[in-house]
Amino acid sequence: MGLGESTPGGDWFDNIYIPAYNEYKLAFNSWENEATRTKSISTTFYDAEKEFKPFYRELYIGFLKGNPLVTDTDLVVMELPQRREKTSMKSPVAKDFPFLKVITNTIRYIIIEFSGSEIARAKPEGQSSMEFVYIVAKEQPTEITHLTNTCFCTHTPLNIEFLESDRGKIIYFSARWVNTRGEKGPWSPIYSPIIP
Repeated sequence: MGLGESTPGGDWFDNIYIPAYNEYKLAFNSWENEATRTKSISTTFYDAEKEFKPFYRELYIGFLKGNPLVTDTDLVVMELPQRREKTSMKSPVAKDFPFLKVITNTIRYIIIEFSGSEIARAKPEGQSSMEFVYIVAKEQPTEITHLTNTCFCTHTPLNIEFLESDRGKIIYFSARWVNTRGEKGPWSPIYSPIIP
C-alpha cells in the first residue's frame, strides 16, 4: 500500500500518523468509561479527537482511497468507506422541441415561457438552455435559416423588448433545446405572434 518502512508514506505513517493516533487513543481510553468520565476528561477527549481527525482523513483520502494498490476489500477490512462507483451519464439529445407559451399583454414586449411540456414546467433532463431564433418581417419565412437573430436562454421566461415602431408587426420565431454538451434537438414550428 506504499506505507512500508523507508518509504515517504511509511515515514509519514510512523512519525506523524501513529503519534497522533496514540494521543487520541489515550484520551479515548480515559473517556470511554462512563463511570470515571469527568468534564475535564471529556474536554481532553474532544480536543484530541479534533486534533486527530485531519490525520485520519489524510490517511484515508491521501494514502488509501486513491491508491491503486488498495482494493475495496482492503477498505472494508479496515472498516473504511468504499469508493463510490463512477457513473458517467451522458446528457441526452432532446427528442422534442420546447413547449412554448407566448404572452403578449405588455406593450412592446413578447414574453415566452418555455418548458419540457405543458405539464412539466422545467427543462427536460440534461438540457442546459433553449436556443431561440427570430426575425421581424413582412412575409413569413419558409426556412429556419431565415430567422437571423439568435439568443440562448437558460431560465424561463424569455423577454424580448421591441421599439414603439415595431408594434403591430409580426415576429417569426422557433426554438430548440441544447443539452449540457452543446448538442441540439429538433426545431419547433415557426410561430408568428403580433408585437403588442
